[in-house]
Amino acid sequence: MCLLLEKARKDYDVVLTMQKVNDELYLDICCYHIQQAIEKLLKCSIELRGERYPYTHAITPLYDCYVKSGWEELELLELMAGTITDWEASSRYKESFFATAKQLENAVNIYRELERRIVAFLK
Repeated sequence: MCLLLEKARKDYDVVLTMQKVNDELYLDICCYHIQQAIEKLLKCSIELRGERYPYTHAITPLYDCYVKSGWEELELLELMAGTITDWEASSRYKESFFATAKQLENAVNIYRELERRIVAFLK
């Protein structure tokens, strides 16, 4: 199995754990880890198609490579790519970081769909 898939699952586990804690910084931590998880799933998906992924944290070029490698488009990811990319650094360093619980929920749904596709591909 793809090592990146396993690492993505660990990031996702952090999100699930922190959502239960629900303290004032939980959203920042969740946004960072769901960004990391989505990034890793995109890279894993690209690798599984025999392609090389770009060495970037930016979701848009990873998503473009994902689609070009033969995966079906995921409209919500395309719409949220810029926002999710911003979470990689902003959630950790900017005091003015802002995200909504709905944005996080959408990102979690993106993660779940990407993981579902990978698991189906591996079967």
